Amino acid sequence: MVSGIDASVFGTREDRNLLMMAGGTVSFTALSGLTSWTLPIEMNSAVSGFKWNVAAANVNVQDGQYIFVRLARNPITNTTLAAEVAFLLPGNDPDNTLILGLRNGNRIYWRDGRVLIDGQSLPLFSNPPSGGGGVGISGQLWRENVAIAISDSTNSATPKVMGTWGVDSDDYTLNGTTKNFEFCVIASVDVGTVIGEVKLYNLTLASDAAILTFAGPTTPVKQVISATVTTSDHLYEVRARITAGVGTIYVQWAGLRINNVVV
Repeated sequence: MVSGIDASVFGTREDRNLLMMAGGTVSFTALSGLTSWTLPIEMNSAVSGFKWNVAAANVNVQDGQYIFVRLARNPITNTTLAAEVAFLLPGNDPDNTLILGLRNGNRIYWRDGRVLIDGQSLPLFSNPPSGGGGVGISGQLWRENVAIAISDSTNSATPKVMGTWGVDSDDYTLNGTTKNFEFCVIASVDVGTVIGEVKLYNLTLASDAAILTFAGPTTPVKQVISATVTTSDHLYEVRARITAGVGTIYVQWAGLRINNVVV
């Protein structure tokens, strides 16, 4: 009993003095859950003076899952660890499991306060944590994707409304950054001679906010264009139609991409 308590107290002390570093480029895509880092994530053992290195990896992290490792306590040499993913930490090794991060919605929250959002790819652990005096380093991109339409189609020349969303651009203001909005669409047509159009339409102002044309791709392609989003709470629709030929346009995904860049 005494040795078990001692091991638990030692583990708590070691965890409390742990720092996360390196890792190369860290990336996260919410749709697939793919989370990756290109170089080992380094963690120091302030007790022994050696490091744990979490090997570079690609892991699939679903909403509510943890990224964790099993530590070799009091390492006497630099030690390589493998990252694991689960909804619950294993109950048979409670003193040695260490949570690195948790996925909550479209974000990965890391144990040292850093946050990785959908679509980001950056040297996360080489930058200071967000919060406090700023959100990151100059030029760092924070991106969020908002779906308005998913898996819809039309073969008509009359615009079909595939989804509606209300947004005020001020809702995405982040101190210390500039922001812009893009209309992003993944679509295809069934016949190479068909031309389809997908637009972001400001229903409140009865005006176009962005228009994309798909001329003949029979396999899905992604297109992105700058979108005009107002500083008032307006309704926006995704509308699709056929503008030339006879056929169908398939919209796999359409929505807004919000980019905040640290100044």
